[in-house]
Parts: sequence; structure tokens; C-alpha cells
Amino acid sequence: MQIQKKGDRKMKLCLACFKKCADESVSCPYCGHGREKAPGIKNSLPLGTQIFKRFKLGKAIDSDGKFITYYGLDQSTNRRVKITEYVPQNLISGRCGQELLYKNETSKARADRFAAEFSYNCKRICKANENGIFDIIFCESLNSTFYYVSLFPVGTPLSSIIGNGKKLGCAEAAEMLTPVASSLDKLHAEGMLHGGIKPYNIICRNGKAVLLANTMQLSANASSYDAPELNSETVSERCDVYSLAAVFYEAVTGYAPPTAQFRKSGVNLSSFNKLPAKTADALTKALDLSPENRFASAGKLIAAAKSKAKPTAKKEKGEKKKLPASEILRRTVLAISCVCLVASLAYLLFYYIIEPYLSDRQDKELSGMLTEESADVNYWENIKEKYPDIVFPDGMNPSFADLYAINDEIAGWVRIPELKIDFPVMQADDNDKYLKTDFYGKRTNYGETFFDYRNNLDTLDRNTIIYGHNMRHDDKVFGTLEQYRKPEGFEKAPLIEMHTLSGVYKFKVYAAFVTNALPGDDNGHVFNYIFTQTDNYSFLNYVSEIDKRKFYSTGVDINSEDKILTLSTCCYDFEDARLVVVARLIRDGESASVDTSLAVINDSPKFPQAYYDAKGKTNPYRKDPDLFES
Repeated sequence: MQIQKKGDRKMKLCLACFKKCADESVSCPYCGHGREKAPGIKNSLPLGTQIFKRFKLGKAIDSDGKFITYYGLDQSTNRRVKITEYVPQNLISGRCGQELLYKNETSKARADRFAAEFSYNCKRICKANENGIFDIIFCESLNSTFYYVSLFPVGTPLSSIIGNGKKLGCAEAAEMLTPVASSLDKLHAEGMLHGGIKPYNIICRNGKAVLLANTMQLSANASSYDAPELNSETVSERCDVYSLAAVFYEAVTGYAPPTAQFRKSGVNLSSFNKLPAKTADALTKALDLSPENRFASAGKLIAAAKSKAKPTAKKEKGEKKKLPASEILRRTVLAISCVCLVASLAYLLFYYIIEPYLSDRQDKELSGMLTEESADVNYWENIKEKYPDIVFPDGMNPSFADLYAINDEIAGWVRIPELKIDFPVMQADDNDKYLKTDFYGKRTNYGETFFDYRNNLDTLDRNTIIYGHNMRHDDKVFGTLEQYRKPEGFEKAPLIEMHTLSGVYKFKVYAAFVTNALPGDDNGHVFNYIFTQTDNYSFLNYVSEIDKRKFYSTGVDINSEDKILTLSTCCYDFEDARLVVVARLIRDGESASVDTSLAVINDSPKFPQAYYDAKGKTNPYRKDPDLFES
């Protein structure tokens, strides 16, 4: 697929969210800073405020009436952070600079008591922060209030990896949760209880799991992960052991255990029949309804759950017979040949069977995570409760929440159901990342479909571009776009649906054509179809150039004010060839119906020189200049 590299484009830090964006950007594409200002959060501090000579405040992004959360920059490490300031709105009358003005002495005394207790707990969490509970890294009082600083969690919530039948192996789960157990033991040594261990409070990265700090308030609603005594006077660190065991149980069985309330009524733990006996016994003990029967620490639970069979050594009987050199050589050659054969077969098996299967399975999994919009007024509140540490973009469609929580480079979705195209569309800082990387950041030959990094998806550019692979051996990703080479493909799928995080758009297919990616394949020229903006006159010249190249006319028109969608993929007419599908955005008030009977074949479409060379034909367009240059 033809791409445009980022090159030497200068970048700058947004003053509001501290993400990198192009220095020519009018507004930040991530947080919107620079657009028309929205009402700020009451009593929040201005952009650029310095605290502790180390942190710089950005945009205020949330307030619950007691705390205000800001984007921040740790200037000692140049790392983005979240900075939370204690601002009890019901107790203050305003502020003077960084000083809070309390309504009266009673209000100030109440605030000071809470601040002292909360700050004390934060500092103890910081002390236990060496290996695990990593989102609170700094806490200190300043002026008449206090601040705590936390890192943005990087990784995948465990809730996206396990549950609903998805599970891990026992050894993998134990290894992943070992740092979590270490975190809990450190926390318990400080005399603190976590009280909120759940899969979405655990972030996975590089095969390890990290536990996020809770709000230091016990859960009011009993869940599958809560010990029966959690909200009673007998609460202890063994409550956390129970919760960790419940997460472990779900990780290795694929399903959360019954709640303690149900288990008291006679519902038993199940799904242990396929687990190693050592793991099953450890989980049974850790999930005992009586706390005194459980493990005394989280570390002991993980140690007991690990089950490794010791290999048995075979004893050699007698001395080995010495072989002649020729026999050694013969056996060596045979062994190498066998290894090469097995490796080749393994590669072919992976490339043609396993990887396509995994790609299909992931596509179905991601499609299931794109939820339907809900009319529930509390929908966003439920999402924020589920992902308390994720800052979602303003105006984002909540259907993308689960996907965004895993990878914030999710930028939209593309659908052509008739061609089995139903994929997430990513957008990175360049057009390279998702060529060989999947949604979860793993290497794959299929990559992911992705928007051009230059596209503005809030307003849509003149030309929105989506890239995707077309594998020679199957029709995955954009492979089915090959059907648009013939009018029958257009008649089958005349509409393309594209979602962004903030909008849903439909496009009518206008044309399909083949072009080149390298100048050497067309007499030193590359037809530029991957521009994002151009003026009206040049745009009509571009449409005229498409008309020369398209396989057939569709009966769909394009005028100088229209916006288009371009799907770009590789094809195999010649080396580095590109198949391009162009569609026009449906206009306001226009019907979405398409009269596919108007399709007319182009008897002599224009191809690059390499196409004619490969076919052994003369190029009738060799001296035809392009009208369009972006």
C-alpha cells in the first residue's frame, strides 16, 4: 500500500495534554486544545501552573466535587502524568492563586482532617510502589491543599483478556499475577487493605500484570471478587487474598466464580476438573468462605498455585558405541534436513492456516467489543466506573469505550458487509506502525487497517484515506476489494460505511483503479491519490484523472464541494502495484440508494507503464500528462 512517511515533520507538545502533535496544527488532535474554548472546571488552576518545582499543570479534565484532575508533565522525566488536586467545592468560597479560600474555620477544619488522612494513605501507597501499585507516584501538601500524581496506565486491562470463556494457562496466569501478589504483600506490610481487586484494576504489559491503586474506599456492591466479610468488622488482608484468588480463578477457567452470597446458599465452585491438582487445591483454600482458612498472604497463594512437574532423568545403560566419521556426517546431514523440513512445514502451517485463523478470531473478538449505543443516561458514568483511569476524548461515541481502553490509537471502524470487511481502523503518528502490528501491539503479517496519520477525523478532510493489506494467498483484510475490479463487485456492495470516534458516515462507491507506488513503474511518475486536502479546481482535475483510470463508471457523480474516502491496498498486476477504491460521501439530504444498473465498463482504462510491460502491450497513454498535482 502506498504510504507517506512522516519524514522531518516538526512536532511540539500540546500545552493542555502534553501529547506530541504537528507544530502546524491549529488545534490538538487529541484533546482539542486550540479550538473554541469550552467552559472550564470551577476553581481549577490555569494552564502552565508549576507545583513543587517539578510538575506543570495542563488541562483540567475531571472533577467529582472533591478532587480536580489535570493532565500534567513531570519535568524531571519529561513524562505525561495525571495530577489530582484536593478541592472540596462544598467547603470553599473560591481561590486566590493556588490558595483555597474556605467558607469558615469549621469548613477548613473538616477539609484538613480529610486531607491529612487521605494524604497519609497516599504516602503509604507510594512507599509500597516499588513493584506493582504504580499509578500514585508522588503525594505532598502545598499551600492550603494537597496533590497526588499518578502515571497513565499503559497496557491492556486483564478484563479484556479473560472472562466469557477466554482464559490463560495456569503457569501463565501465575507468572502474570506474581507482581500483583508482591504489590499486595507490600501494601499489607504498611497496614493497608486494597479492597478493590478486579480484572479491570489489573493492567497487563509484556506478560506481567500491574495492580492499580484503589480509591482506598471499600466497595459497596458485592461482586464475584469480594470476600464475604469485606464490609464487616472482621475485614483483613485475607480479603485481598480472596479477591486475588477470584481473579486467578477467572483467568484459568474463563469465568468469574459465584459470589460469596451465592456460595453461602449452596452454589459450589466448579471448573476445577481440568486444572492441575496443586492449582485447584490452592484456589479452593484461598476462596474459602472463612478467612482463617485462607492463605495468610497473596505471595503464599501464588507460590502454592504454581505447579511444575519435575523432569525425570533417563539413565544411560552401558557405553555408547563409537561411530565412524562417515556415519556421523550422514546422520548430521539427515538431522539438518529434517530440521529444515520441519521448520518449513511449521512456517507454511503458520502462514497459511494458523495466522489466518488467529486473524479471523481476533476480528470477531474486536467486533464484539464494539458495543451498541445505549439510551441509558448513566451509560458514560458506568463506563468511567469500569475504567476509572482512562481519560476518554470529549464527544467520543461510547460504543468505542472498551476498544479505546485497550488501545487509544483506535480511531474508527470500516464496514462493507457484503465483502466481509468489518474491522477497526487505527491511526498512529506515522503510516508504518500498523503495517505489521495488530490491535494488541503484536507482530502479524496482516497488520491492521489504519487511517493516514495526516487525516483529521473530527471534521473529515477532502480525502480520508484507509490503508489495509491484500495477501496473495487469501482474501483477509482488504483482499475482497479485488471484487471491485468488475461491475458485479460494485453491484454487490455499492456503499461503504465508516465510523470515527465521533461520527458515522456512508459513502457511495465512485471508482476502482490500479496504479503504482514507485516512479520507476510509470516512466518516473507516481499518481498521487493519497493527498488529504486540495482546492476545488485541483480536486476536479483529480476526479478527471480517476475517470481515465477507473475500470468502469458507476453512475455516481462527484462535484467540487464533495468529500471522498479512499481505500488503498496492494495488488499483484506488477510489483508494488496498488488497487484503489474511491467513494463519495453521501450529501446532506441525499438518499443512500444507488442505481447499480448505471455501471458502464471503461474499454481502455489508463494503467502505469509496468502494467503494459507485464502484459506485453503498448501503452496508449505514455505521453498523456496528469492534470492533477497536489
